Amino acid sequence: MMKNVLIISLVLAVCGMAHAGIFLNGDFENGGNDWNTGGGSIVADNGPSLAGISCAQLDNIADAGGRDYRSNQFDIVPNAENILTFDYKTEVGATSQPQVRFRFWDNTGGWNGEGQQNLAQTDGEWATVEITHTAADVDLTADILFSSHLFGDFVGVVKFDNAVVVPEPASLSLLAMGGLALIRRKK
Repeated sequence: MMKNVLIISLVLAVCGMAHAGIFLNGDFENGGNDWNTGGGSIVADNGPSLAGISCAQLDNIADAGGRDYRSNQFDIVPNAENILTFDYKTEVGATSQPQVRFRFWDNTGGWNGEGQQNLAQTDGEWATVEITHTAADVDLTADILFSSHLFGDFVGVVKFDNAVVVPEPASLSLLAMGGLALIRRKK
């Protein structure tokens, strides 16, 4: 009985760790660590999904070059849906169409695709977005690219915060149920 409780606890702990996310510093609380920027800054503001005091900001640029934040590459879970969730907001009067890209490469550095979404104006209110990508059965790395605009000039402010990537929980639940079935079978 004690062995079963220990195994169930271990499975639940593993599932809980997966929900913690597979990407680091998505809340920008450690400054720009794990991010590369083309004209961004870290400012005092925070999206609603996680507690904190900092977010990334791309601001007040009137040129066609655009501004962005790109995460360092990180491993994602193969054969699973990987879900990117983040908060963003645009200031009132911003004239841009911010964009996020959830980009993927195979283990040789070859392009494997992306989930891309253009973001609507929020007029100073935080919004939460979710992008889902089902990884192939190969080892993949990914990065996240937040951009100030799709094409053309950008005037205004857009802020990003609380980026989290987690594998889809149903896969982990199936794994846990399989483990429990093995325990039961041994009895």
